[in-house]
Amino acid sequence: LTQAQANFTSYLYLLVCDSRIMGEYLKSDKTSYNEEERQSLMYNRMKKIGQLWQILEARAKVLSDNYNNMPSTPVTRLMHQTMKLGLNIEDIKPRKRLYTHSYKYNIAGKTANDKQIVTITETTGKSTTTITIDDIGKLAGNNKSLKQFFAFMLIKLHEQVFSDDGLRKGFIEFSLDELVSDKKMYKSIMSARKGVNNNWLAMKTFSLGECSIEISKKKKIINDKDCVLFITKNIKNNICKITINQEANWDVVKYFYTVVPDYCLSLSNRAFDLAMMVFNGIRLNATQLNEHGYFDISNRQLQADLCLPSEIGCINPNRDIKAPIENSICEIEDRQAELLNYNDIRFERIGNENAKTGEYLNEGVLRVHVSGSLLERVCGIAENKAKRIKKAEKIIEKAKIKALAKHVDKVN
Repeated sequence: LTQAQANFTSYLYLLVCDSRIMGEYLKSDKTSYNEEERQSLMYNRMKKIGQLWQILEARAKVLSDNYNNMPSTPVTRLMHQTMKLGLNIEDIKPRKRLYTHSYKYNIAGKTANDKQIVTITETTGKSTTTITIDDIGKLAGNNKSLKQFFAFMLIKLHEQVFSDDGLRKGFIEFSLDELVSDKKMYKSIMSARKGVNNNWLAMKTFSLGECSIEISKKKKIINDKDCVLFITKNIKNNICKITINQEANWDVVKYFYTVVPDYCLSLSNRAFDLAMMVFNGIRLNATQLNEHGYFDISNRQLQADLCLPSEIGCINPNRDIKAPIENSICEIEDRQAELLNYNDIRFERIGNENAKTGEYLNEGVLRVHVSGSLLERVCGIAENKAKRIKKAEKIIEKAKIKALAKHVDKVN
């Protein structure tokens, strides 16, 4: 528990103990109080305990519900990687090869109206994703604020727009105060307004190209046209409204999703990138989590996805490679410890932390343990998704049979 939670719980416990002592005293003392006074004193004391208990339960519910659903598909992950690398987008190939050979990339660029336009295509065994950035210059720097704002937008899209049957409406809305007081992304309304405006300039440069995601052997989601994702942004009375392009096939964005805690949106730059690795990994490894309760992230992947330098030629690898990894892990551990259900996620370092950098990266592993309500939620998401896939396959199969029957009738 955090110190505040521990103090509150201790106070409640002492109050209960004090009430039990008082109850025993009142039962034994027949002279100081009459029966009615004794009952009144005990009633008021128990009423106070009940009120405090309700507060504690409400607080526990808030703390246990602070995981948000966030879309997690090849499209969202490629957009996040693009924001992370920015002008160094060509590094995506060698960085990915540090820990996997399952991804292929094609990057094409051209210049128009003094803007550098970049198109990126990512291909795996089950998906092909193409996005275009109309002005890569808007992604200069580490883009911490942009990455977190994009994650916030995805959460809002899942809450307000996405449904199993399509789109409920064509826009998202949120107050600037939510970014300040609730999500802790900014320190004031003024800085939130400035941040949203700056991030919007970068967000509107992204457009979706041809994409396909293989859901199962019988089902594939396809977006076959080039289209921008976000159209307009308007802030009025500190309420921001962002309209989306309803012509796009948003299934390639929304079909899969994971859960992320609120604190992710206020982490430091590399800690946020690590959090996205962890919580996207939770979705991708749902089956393993259900069986074993954990999944592993290699230190090589941490090096690559946290945009850390190569150990070859690095003058101070402890400072430039090891320290950023360990600091990011510790920051998430500290923030996770503030939650009442803090033990839902636990990190275990596998390997020799004091080894030389090469051995540390090649053999070291961050093991992510997931348990409790979070594991139940993740497994529930995976189970519901599997049921939806089977249902969709049955619908497709029935449609094929019906179409075949019509064709046979026509031939006859």
